[in-house]
Amino acid sequence: GKYYSGHDAGNGAPGWMNTLAGVRAEFAGVVPDVIAPTTTAGQTELFFRDNAVQGAIYRFQGFTRQYNYSAVFEGYIDLPLVGTYTFTTGSDDGSMIWIDDNPTPVVANNYAQGYTERSGTYNNTTPGLHKILLTHSNGVGPGDFAAYYTPPGGTRTTIPNSVLFHGYFEPLRLSNDFVLTGTATIDVGTLGITLSGDGSGSGGLTKIGSSQLLLTGAAAYQGPTVVSEGKLRITGTANRTSRVSVAGAASLELDNDAHSVLAATTPVLNDGKLSVLAGEQLMGHLTGGGETVIDAGVTLSVASLYQQNVTINGKEDLPGKLIFRSSAGAEAAPGFVAGGEHLAPAAVPEPASAVLLFAAAVTTVLLTLRGQPRRR
Repeated sequence: GKYYSGHDAGNGAPGWMNTLAGVRAEFAGVVPDVIAPTTTAGQTELFFRDNAVQGAIYRFQGFTRQYNYSAVFEGYIDLPLVGTYTFTTGSDDGSMIWIDDNPTPVVANNYAQGYTERSGTYNNTTPGLHKILLTHSNGVGPGDFAAYYTPPGGTRTTIPNSVLFHGYFEPLRLSNDFVLTGTATIDVGTLGITLSGDGSGSGGLTKIGSSQLLLTGAAAYQGPTVVSEGKLRITGTANRTSRVSVAGAASLELDNDAHSVLAATTPVLNDGKLSVLAGEQLMGHLTGGGETVIDAGVTLSVASLYQQNVTINGKEDLPGKLIFRSSAGAEAAPGFVAGGEHLAPAAVPEPASAVLLFAAAVTTVLLTLRGQPRRR
């Protein structure tokens, strides 16, 4: 969804919203206040009727405007059946639906009104994905918006996000800044999402979906970061997140050559795969049953470490490094050095056993850590 302050004509039924060409012209070159997938904050369907906070129905998408705003939802909808679909919008004030760029709207509900539902039909001759554009505008007073459909021979349901797709041919790229006020769940689907704006707020981020979520800006939100599925790659920073968790089937990539992605105090629970790809990366206690890979020429500095496997890659004159810091936060005194890694075992809770396995050219070091860490 793209969310804009104003553009509502004062009454929530602007003239531009009566035609598809009018929508295109109204927002040509206009940067939205907020762009967010409709799945943000765990939203499962196109149902935004919680106007208890003075009409701020899109607040969990990061848009907290209460009155005088417009929203545009554009992407693809999966219509697997041949036959007549009935579409309905309910809104306070106006709303519209277009499908497949046909200038004739499927639903025309653009009125200054309290919550009112109106319907229209779409004859689907080609099963599969179809372009869809929905608009909503609210003037003064509480806002409401919901969208429904009835498949051929089926029953009416709220349009679920499971049949909506942000882009059919390429990943979604969002350049706006974002604010996380709660736990925002971002479903990247199979194509992926790139967020290049800066982030803030007291909330956290949970990443789901099989493809990649890429953060390239300064993501200064303060809640936890959870990678439940697929890959989270950070080339910017996320140094205010309270903690990071990576599930067993998921992965996290830290790839910032200029700055540490995380803070030196950020705890990381890695049960999947952590790849340290650039620069000197800091974090707090690194725990879990996963795998950590440090690339050649890259440094990972941790307060303590307990992982199933740690691989340190190196090239001639370009070693990878793993540094254990002392409990006081300073680097530990030089410890065991081999293949480019710098180890100070006394600075960490030690597992019951540790085995160093060297590659033939001593360019890769694999640490296999097993057993229970020592309790402090």
